[in-house]
Amino acid sequence: LLAANYKLYISNTDKEIPKETSCTVTVKLVDGSSVTAKTDAVPLLTAVTVIDSTVSDKADGITTVASMGASGYDLAGSGKSIGADGSKDNALRALFSFKDATITGIKLQATEGSAKSTWDTLKSSGSPLLVVLDKNENIVNKADGSVSIAIKGEAEYTLLLQDSSEILAKSGSTVKLTISLADGRVFEKQAEKQKSAAASNTMTVDFKGRGRYDFTGENEKLESNLNADMQIETKINVSGTISGIRIKASNGKIWDTIPGNSNWLVAVTNEKGDRLNKADGSVSIAVNGTTAFSLWFEESQGAETPYTVTFVLSNGQIIEAATTKQSDKAGDRTGGRVAEKRGVKFISQKPAQANTDIVGKNKKLAADGNKDYSLNIQVTGKGHITAMTMKDSAGAGWDTLTANNGRWRLAVRDGAKTLNTSDGTIKINVGETKDLTLLAQNNGKLSAAKGKLILEITWDGGEVTQSTLVW
Repeated sequence: LLAANYKLYISNTDKEIPKETSCTVTVKLVDGSSVTAKTDAVPLLTAVTVIDSTVSDKADGITTVASMGASGYDLAGSGKSIGADGSKDNALRALFSFKDATITGIKLQATEGSAKSTWDTLKSSGSPLLVVLDKNENIVNKADGSVSIAIKGEAEYTLLLQDSSEILAKSGSTVKLTISLADGRVFEKQAEKQKSAAASNTMTVDFKGRGRYDFTGENEKLESNLNADMQIETKINVSGTISGIRIKASNGKIWDTIPGNSNWLVAVTNEKGDRLNKADGSVSIAVNGTTAFSLWFEESQGAETPYTVTFVLSNGQIIEAATTKQSDKAGDRTGGRVAEKRGVKFISQKPAQANTDIVGKNKKLAADGNKDYSLNIQVTGKGHITAMTMKDSAGAGWDTLTANNGRWRLAVRDGAKTLNTSDGTIKINVGETKDLTLLAQNNGKLSAAKGKLILEITWDGGEVTQSTLVW
């Protein structure tokens, strides 16, 4: 679905793999294609376990078993293999305390009246797999589902399972955890009633409508198209590395941070307004605890709420939430920055024919034998203006871009000085307030008795300010 990182562990019980060797990894995809890469295999001194060097003074045993309810993981299913099945796993927290022991088997039994469900790590049983994660969220199970967990002191693990019968959620259910050790000892403990895991693996999303910044367009590039982006504010409480973000509209349209898949880009900013995407649009964002982001995306057809927002972590964890209806305060946000007092307004009451001819009915900054039409505007705020676009009531218009997008050239003047460069683009420094004149060739709308124009200017950093003129 999105990007993720995985660690591969190869058993070397028979010492067949040399200490220094090169391996070829082949990944087969669902469409039958495959990709390969070579890497050096690194021998490990211990198995994939968490060993706490602090020896506990407590007696050996299971300290805590607590049901945490639905999790953000999808690693367990109805069989013995590890992998997503489209349903979120249930999670339990288990805390063990041993002076020196190795856990070789874990079983969880839930009973409610005559109903019973069992999950375990035994490769020969017919029960669904119990997936075990260490405190670093690494999968502890071997390829066949079994475990061998060496513990000295206290160690905490997360147990994941697919509760298809929903027996864990029933008020009258009892849950018992059983573990077996390499020395033959067996320990059992009844789980505490369900606790919420929402505090550590949750996300809130708030759709703000069209914002004041323009980072994206109708492609996978991190670039302005002079249309202010839609904005979703998110707050995620998780620890790890965010490797992918996806937004899905109610009509099925998708935006994401994955390069090369033809979905339009999602731009990501932090509370300071810094853009966090890499050059190709992808992300790798380390988070620890509650973190706020703003998501920006191009929606040329209007809002298709609700939107479902998906965050994928590098360990495969998925956190997802859906927006509600569009905020009534859309457009007054600035992606977490302190709002700068930037703006633009028309001074002219309507377009007027000028005694100049410096633009034509094309992208050229050159006379065409027809007098231009002019409009006076006032811009306020500190920074640089990097682009302007002016549209009429039908959506056609003029701009300062080089792209062949059907719009004609818009010239910008400060007094008698034309500020466009030779290719028509602009970079205009504004200190506090600046009065400018816009020149454009008449497309029939500028000379009309009644009309409407929408002017959008883009500032450095991507902020977009807008003004509308109706006459």
